[in-house]
Amino acid sequence: GEALYSVVMRFTGRVDSQEVNDLAQAIAARSGIRDVTAIPTGHAVKIALDDLLPEYLPGQDPRHQAWERSRQKIARYTNQARSRNLEGVTVILDAGHGGRDRGAAHNGISEHEYVYDILCRIKARLEGGTAARVLTTIKDRREGYRIRDSARLPRNKAEILLTDPPFPLTEPYASVNLRWYLTNAYFRRLVAEGSDPFKIVFTSLHADARHPGLGGAMVYVPGEEYRRGRYGYTGPVYARTREARERPYVSFTRAERERSEGLSRQFALSLVRAFRKSGVAVHSFDPVRERIIRRRRSWVPAVLRCSEVPVEVLVEVSNLSNRADSRLLSDPAYRQKVAEAYVDALHLYYGESPPRPAQSRMVTSRGN
Repeated sequence: GEALYSVVMRFTGRVDSQEVNDLAQAIAARSGIRDVTAIPTGHAVKIALDDLLPEYLPGQDPRHQAWERSRQKIARYTNQARSRNLEGVTVILDAGHGGRDRGAAHNGISEHEYVYDILCRIKARLEGGTAARVLTTIKDRREGYRIRDSARLPRNKAEILLTDPPFPLTEPYASVNLRWYLTNAYFRRLVAEGSDPFKIVFTSLHADARHPGLGGAMVYVPGEEYRRGRYGYTGPVYARTREARERPYVSFTRAERERSEGLSRQFALSLVRAFRKSGVAVHSFDPVRERIIRRRRSWVPAVLRCSEVPVEVLVEVSNLSNRADSRLLSDPAYRQKVAEAYVDALHLYYGESPPRPAQSRMVTSRGN
């Protein structure tokens, strides 16, 4: 009785609408499935091995064995740092897009304004109720960090990146890279001042546009095998920016990559646990992922791939192609719930119970 779309998404890792639809049609033709919206119970679904995620391949397959070895190495790393009321913890917050770039837009909701509001709520909650320090990559020149309790958030295009000098977000591609340059400059400064590097957390907030049959939050962590190069950029935009001039290129050792994936995955699992406990909708299949798969290519988003912060996640709060998800994100009470759950996850990650009772009601998000 299950739709073939959800089977494709679960076992191949695809989330892009067109890719899911195309692969579902190919699998349906191969498997003799007439109705992709309702597979008869017990019907064999024939997925090519090349399309399967490595964890679902036969145990003797080299890709499955490589995946198992990688998971074992990653699992060795856990964050031993502990903190009471997040004392000594610094959170670097980023909200995707901004300025001319509104991000994904579906069902009357555009990504940036809503995830920026969640950033403002997390910042206020941390600064008002914990001992944590908060740094941001981005700021609204008109509104500052004002929380907006409205279901419809208008665009004002007034956001800037807090680089030196500030970047007005006129070039989306450059703005993505300047975020990690800025994050790395923050990180180096904090460590030089005596901060514990394992008490620094980077989080980039987004709302994507996946297949409409998917709903709920997903968390991406930096997969070790997808950041093995040397990364950096040249050109007038970067030459004008102090953070890019200070360290124009970054690269990471294998140990650093494995440690970052392990520590980040541990925090991502705390996030999922806190989201579920607080009633924040979470993606049903593998909500924590170490790479994005698109057009048969796998990669890690640049803000994670190039970041020097050991603990780092990118959170896709909602799927704007999913009507239920869009309605949830438009609700200011729900955005506050996401912010509260994020802070709860930090408490869990650093070894203490959240200071407030979490709600037990689960919010579900179904496809339209």
